[in-house]
Amino acid sequence: GAFGFVRASLAPPLAAALAARISAQAAAAQATQAEGRGAQQHRVLSSGALGSLLDGIVHLVSPAQSQQVLAALRPLILDLARSGSLRVGTMYSIIGAHAHLQVRDAELFDAVCAGVAEELAQPSSVLRAERLLVSLGMLNASPERLLLHIDGALLELAPRLTLQEAGQALLAMGVLGFRHVSQRTVAVLLGRARELCLERPPGPRDAARLAAFAHAHDVHSLGPASGDACLAGFAGAQAVAPHKLEPPPPPGLLREVFRALERSFGAGRVAFGRCLHGFQVDLLLSQSGDADTGARASMAIEVDGPRRFYHGSRDLTGLCRLKESALRSEFGGLVRVGFWEWPPEAAQQDAFLRARLEACGFPAEAARTRGS
Repeated sequence: GAFGFVRASLAPPLAAALAARISAQAAAAQATQAEGRGAQQHRVLSSGALGSLLDGIVHLVSPAQSQQVLAALRPLILDLARSGSLRVGTMYSIIGAHAHLQVRDAELFDAVCAGVAEELAQPSSVLRAERLLVSLGMLNASPERLLLHIDGALLELAPRLTLQEAGQALLAMGVLGFRHVSQRTVAVLLGRARELCLERPPGPRDAARLAAFAHAHDVHSLGPASGDACLAGFAGAQAVAPHKLEPPPPPGLLREVFRALERSFGAGRVAFGRCLHGFQVDLLLSQSGDADTGARASMAIEVDGPRRFYHGSRDLTGLCRLKESALRSEFGGLVRVGFWEWPPEAAQQDAFLRARLEACGFPAEAARTRGS
């Protein structure tokens, strides 16, 4: 915990040994409990110790090793939750660690939320509610009881939030589709963001978050947020100094997809990185010779690396799903190219893209014949 608190890093061999040791100890503790000798288990791994361990481990070892530790600790976390021994602070650490590592575990989240239900009513549990909301947004997880608690807590916290915190909270609400969030809370947070932006213009990252929130706000028919003069300014600032909210595509894969598109459709038809609603399009393919005009006649192409998916799945993260919504609202279609499905040979790549584009409605006649 101390190493994690100061964000110290460990040498790879030591980090691997630490992860293996924790996993082995967790497995041994679970085996002891299963044999009926675990009456003292909660003193071996208390709620507080678990929280400190999770806060530190994600900064000390690699993501793969941290995911290994989470899997080993899962039975003990469930036991703490079901026995009523879990504390709210530890619940924050559990959800935060899973968010950091992009590990979704609906069963675990439900058990953890149920295990701290009584303590959630206590005033002390609201202190970090905005951070918890951000973690839930990263996980695209919406446990009703927990979000209702956060909704009430944010009304009290809003006047003390920084622009970064308010923007992160608003974006998380948008990612979650505003489930279990009151319009009053949204309005209060939006008012706080507006107040802070009037004091000082938002930087690129804050502007991108608020532009993405404005898109989600409109999509869910909560009112014309993007028509607000202040929010329109957010979008303008993001266009001038763009910031990429979502994980970037793998550079090598992006280059290969770009080259394959140029081989099939010709130079000048493909563009990189257009800004839209707080996001940046990976690639944009136009039917005409100008990739910068005619949005409805253009196809957005997303080149997806592992970081755009939750661990151990091919489920897009909540933020990437929000980006997909923004792209579909603007362009004539959207094609996704996953890192696991990209062919190795140029001819196969060209055929893959043509088939994928045609299936999504991009006219086959737009492709040039080889050699033309």
